[in-house]
Amino acid sequence: ADIYALGVLFFLMFVGSFPFESDEVFAHHLHTPPPDPRSVNPTVSPALAAIILRCLAKDRERRFPDVATLKAALLTEI
Repeated sequence: ADIYALGVLFFLMFVGSFPFESDEVFAHHLHTPPPDPRSVNPTVSPALAAIILRCLAKDRERRFPDVATLKAALLTEI
């Protein structure tokens, strides 16, 4: 849950909006794939977009296993 929450914050920081904005936000967080950050803000690099999307993966096993691994990916890609 922490990695997912960081993904939401990264999306907001780098895109300027939340990944889901509607009356059904909770359902979207559970079932809808997040939009590619570059589709909203084309200045987001492909590497950063991939990191954000990995944080927002619906399947916990597809997210970063811990914050240290996420930090390493961020330091490598940005």
